[in-house]
Amino acid sequence: MTHRPRLIATLVLAGAAAVLALLLLTLSGSARSAPTRATNHAQSAEVAGSATTLNVSEFGVFSHISQPTDVLPSGSPYGAGTSRRIGPATGPIGAWAVLNGDQLCITVQGSPLAAQGWPAACNSPSELAKPDQLLTLEAGASGPGGTPRPPLAFIAGLVPDGVRTVTVVYKDGTGVAAPVTNNGFVVNTDGKATSAVKWSSPDGATHTE
Repeated sequence: MTHRPRLIATLVLAGAAAVLALLLLTLSGSARSAPTRATNHAQSAEVAGSATTLNVSEFGVFSHISQPTDVLPSGSPYGAGTSRRIGPATGPIGAWAVLNGDQLCITVQGSPLAAQGWPAACNSPSELAKPDQLLTLEAGASGPGGTPRPPLAFIAGLVPDGVRTVTVVYKDGTGVAAPVTNNGFVVNTDGKATSAVKWSSPDGATHTE
């Protein structure tokens, strides 16, 4: 969504007869992308979307001042949205949280085949603010013979404030704990099939998806 900012200048003219005339000049500025308006995210964090103002107070990463790493690489179909880098700051797979219209999305891009083509997953911020909801994206690519090969398979996720780690559980019963950075995580699954993701909300309750 773009806004055309208006500059209203008020000129007050004083005449000899002490008659005041008010002149309003309305100047239309060039279109600019809607800026992020963020306050202390413990109170609120509202970001302008394409059609509405979305409350993303559960995701403190949107309260951060945008950095160069928050900008989606060229070619992303989500480039018009407000984006923040989530998960590890470096590595073969980059993940971003993006406000895309009235949806909150995660999208990834990287050198592994599974991370190419901008795979994404989306849901509404109000739904994701629920303590038992987690937005995850899982992708894989097959090697010769159809067998997934590392690092061609991964799972990425967006989690609310207060969640420090998530555990990715595989179908073989094993699992791996992943640290949460800037409300996100990325795990290389080494080609293993996942069965669940577990995490604890700030109130200590354990959730499984």
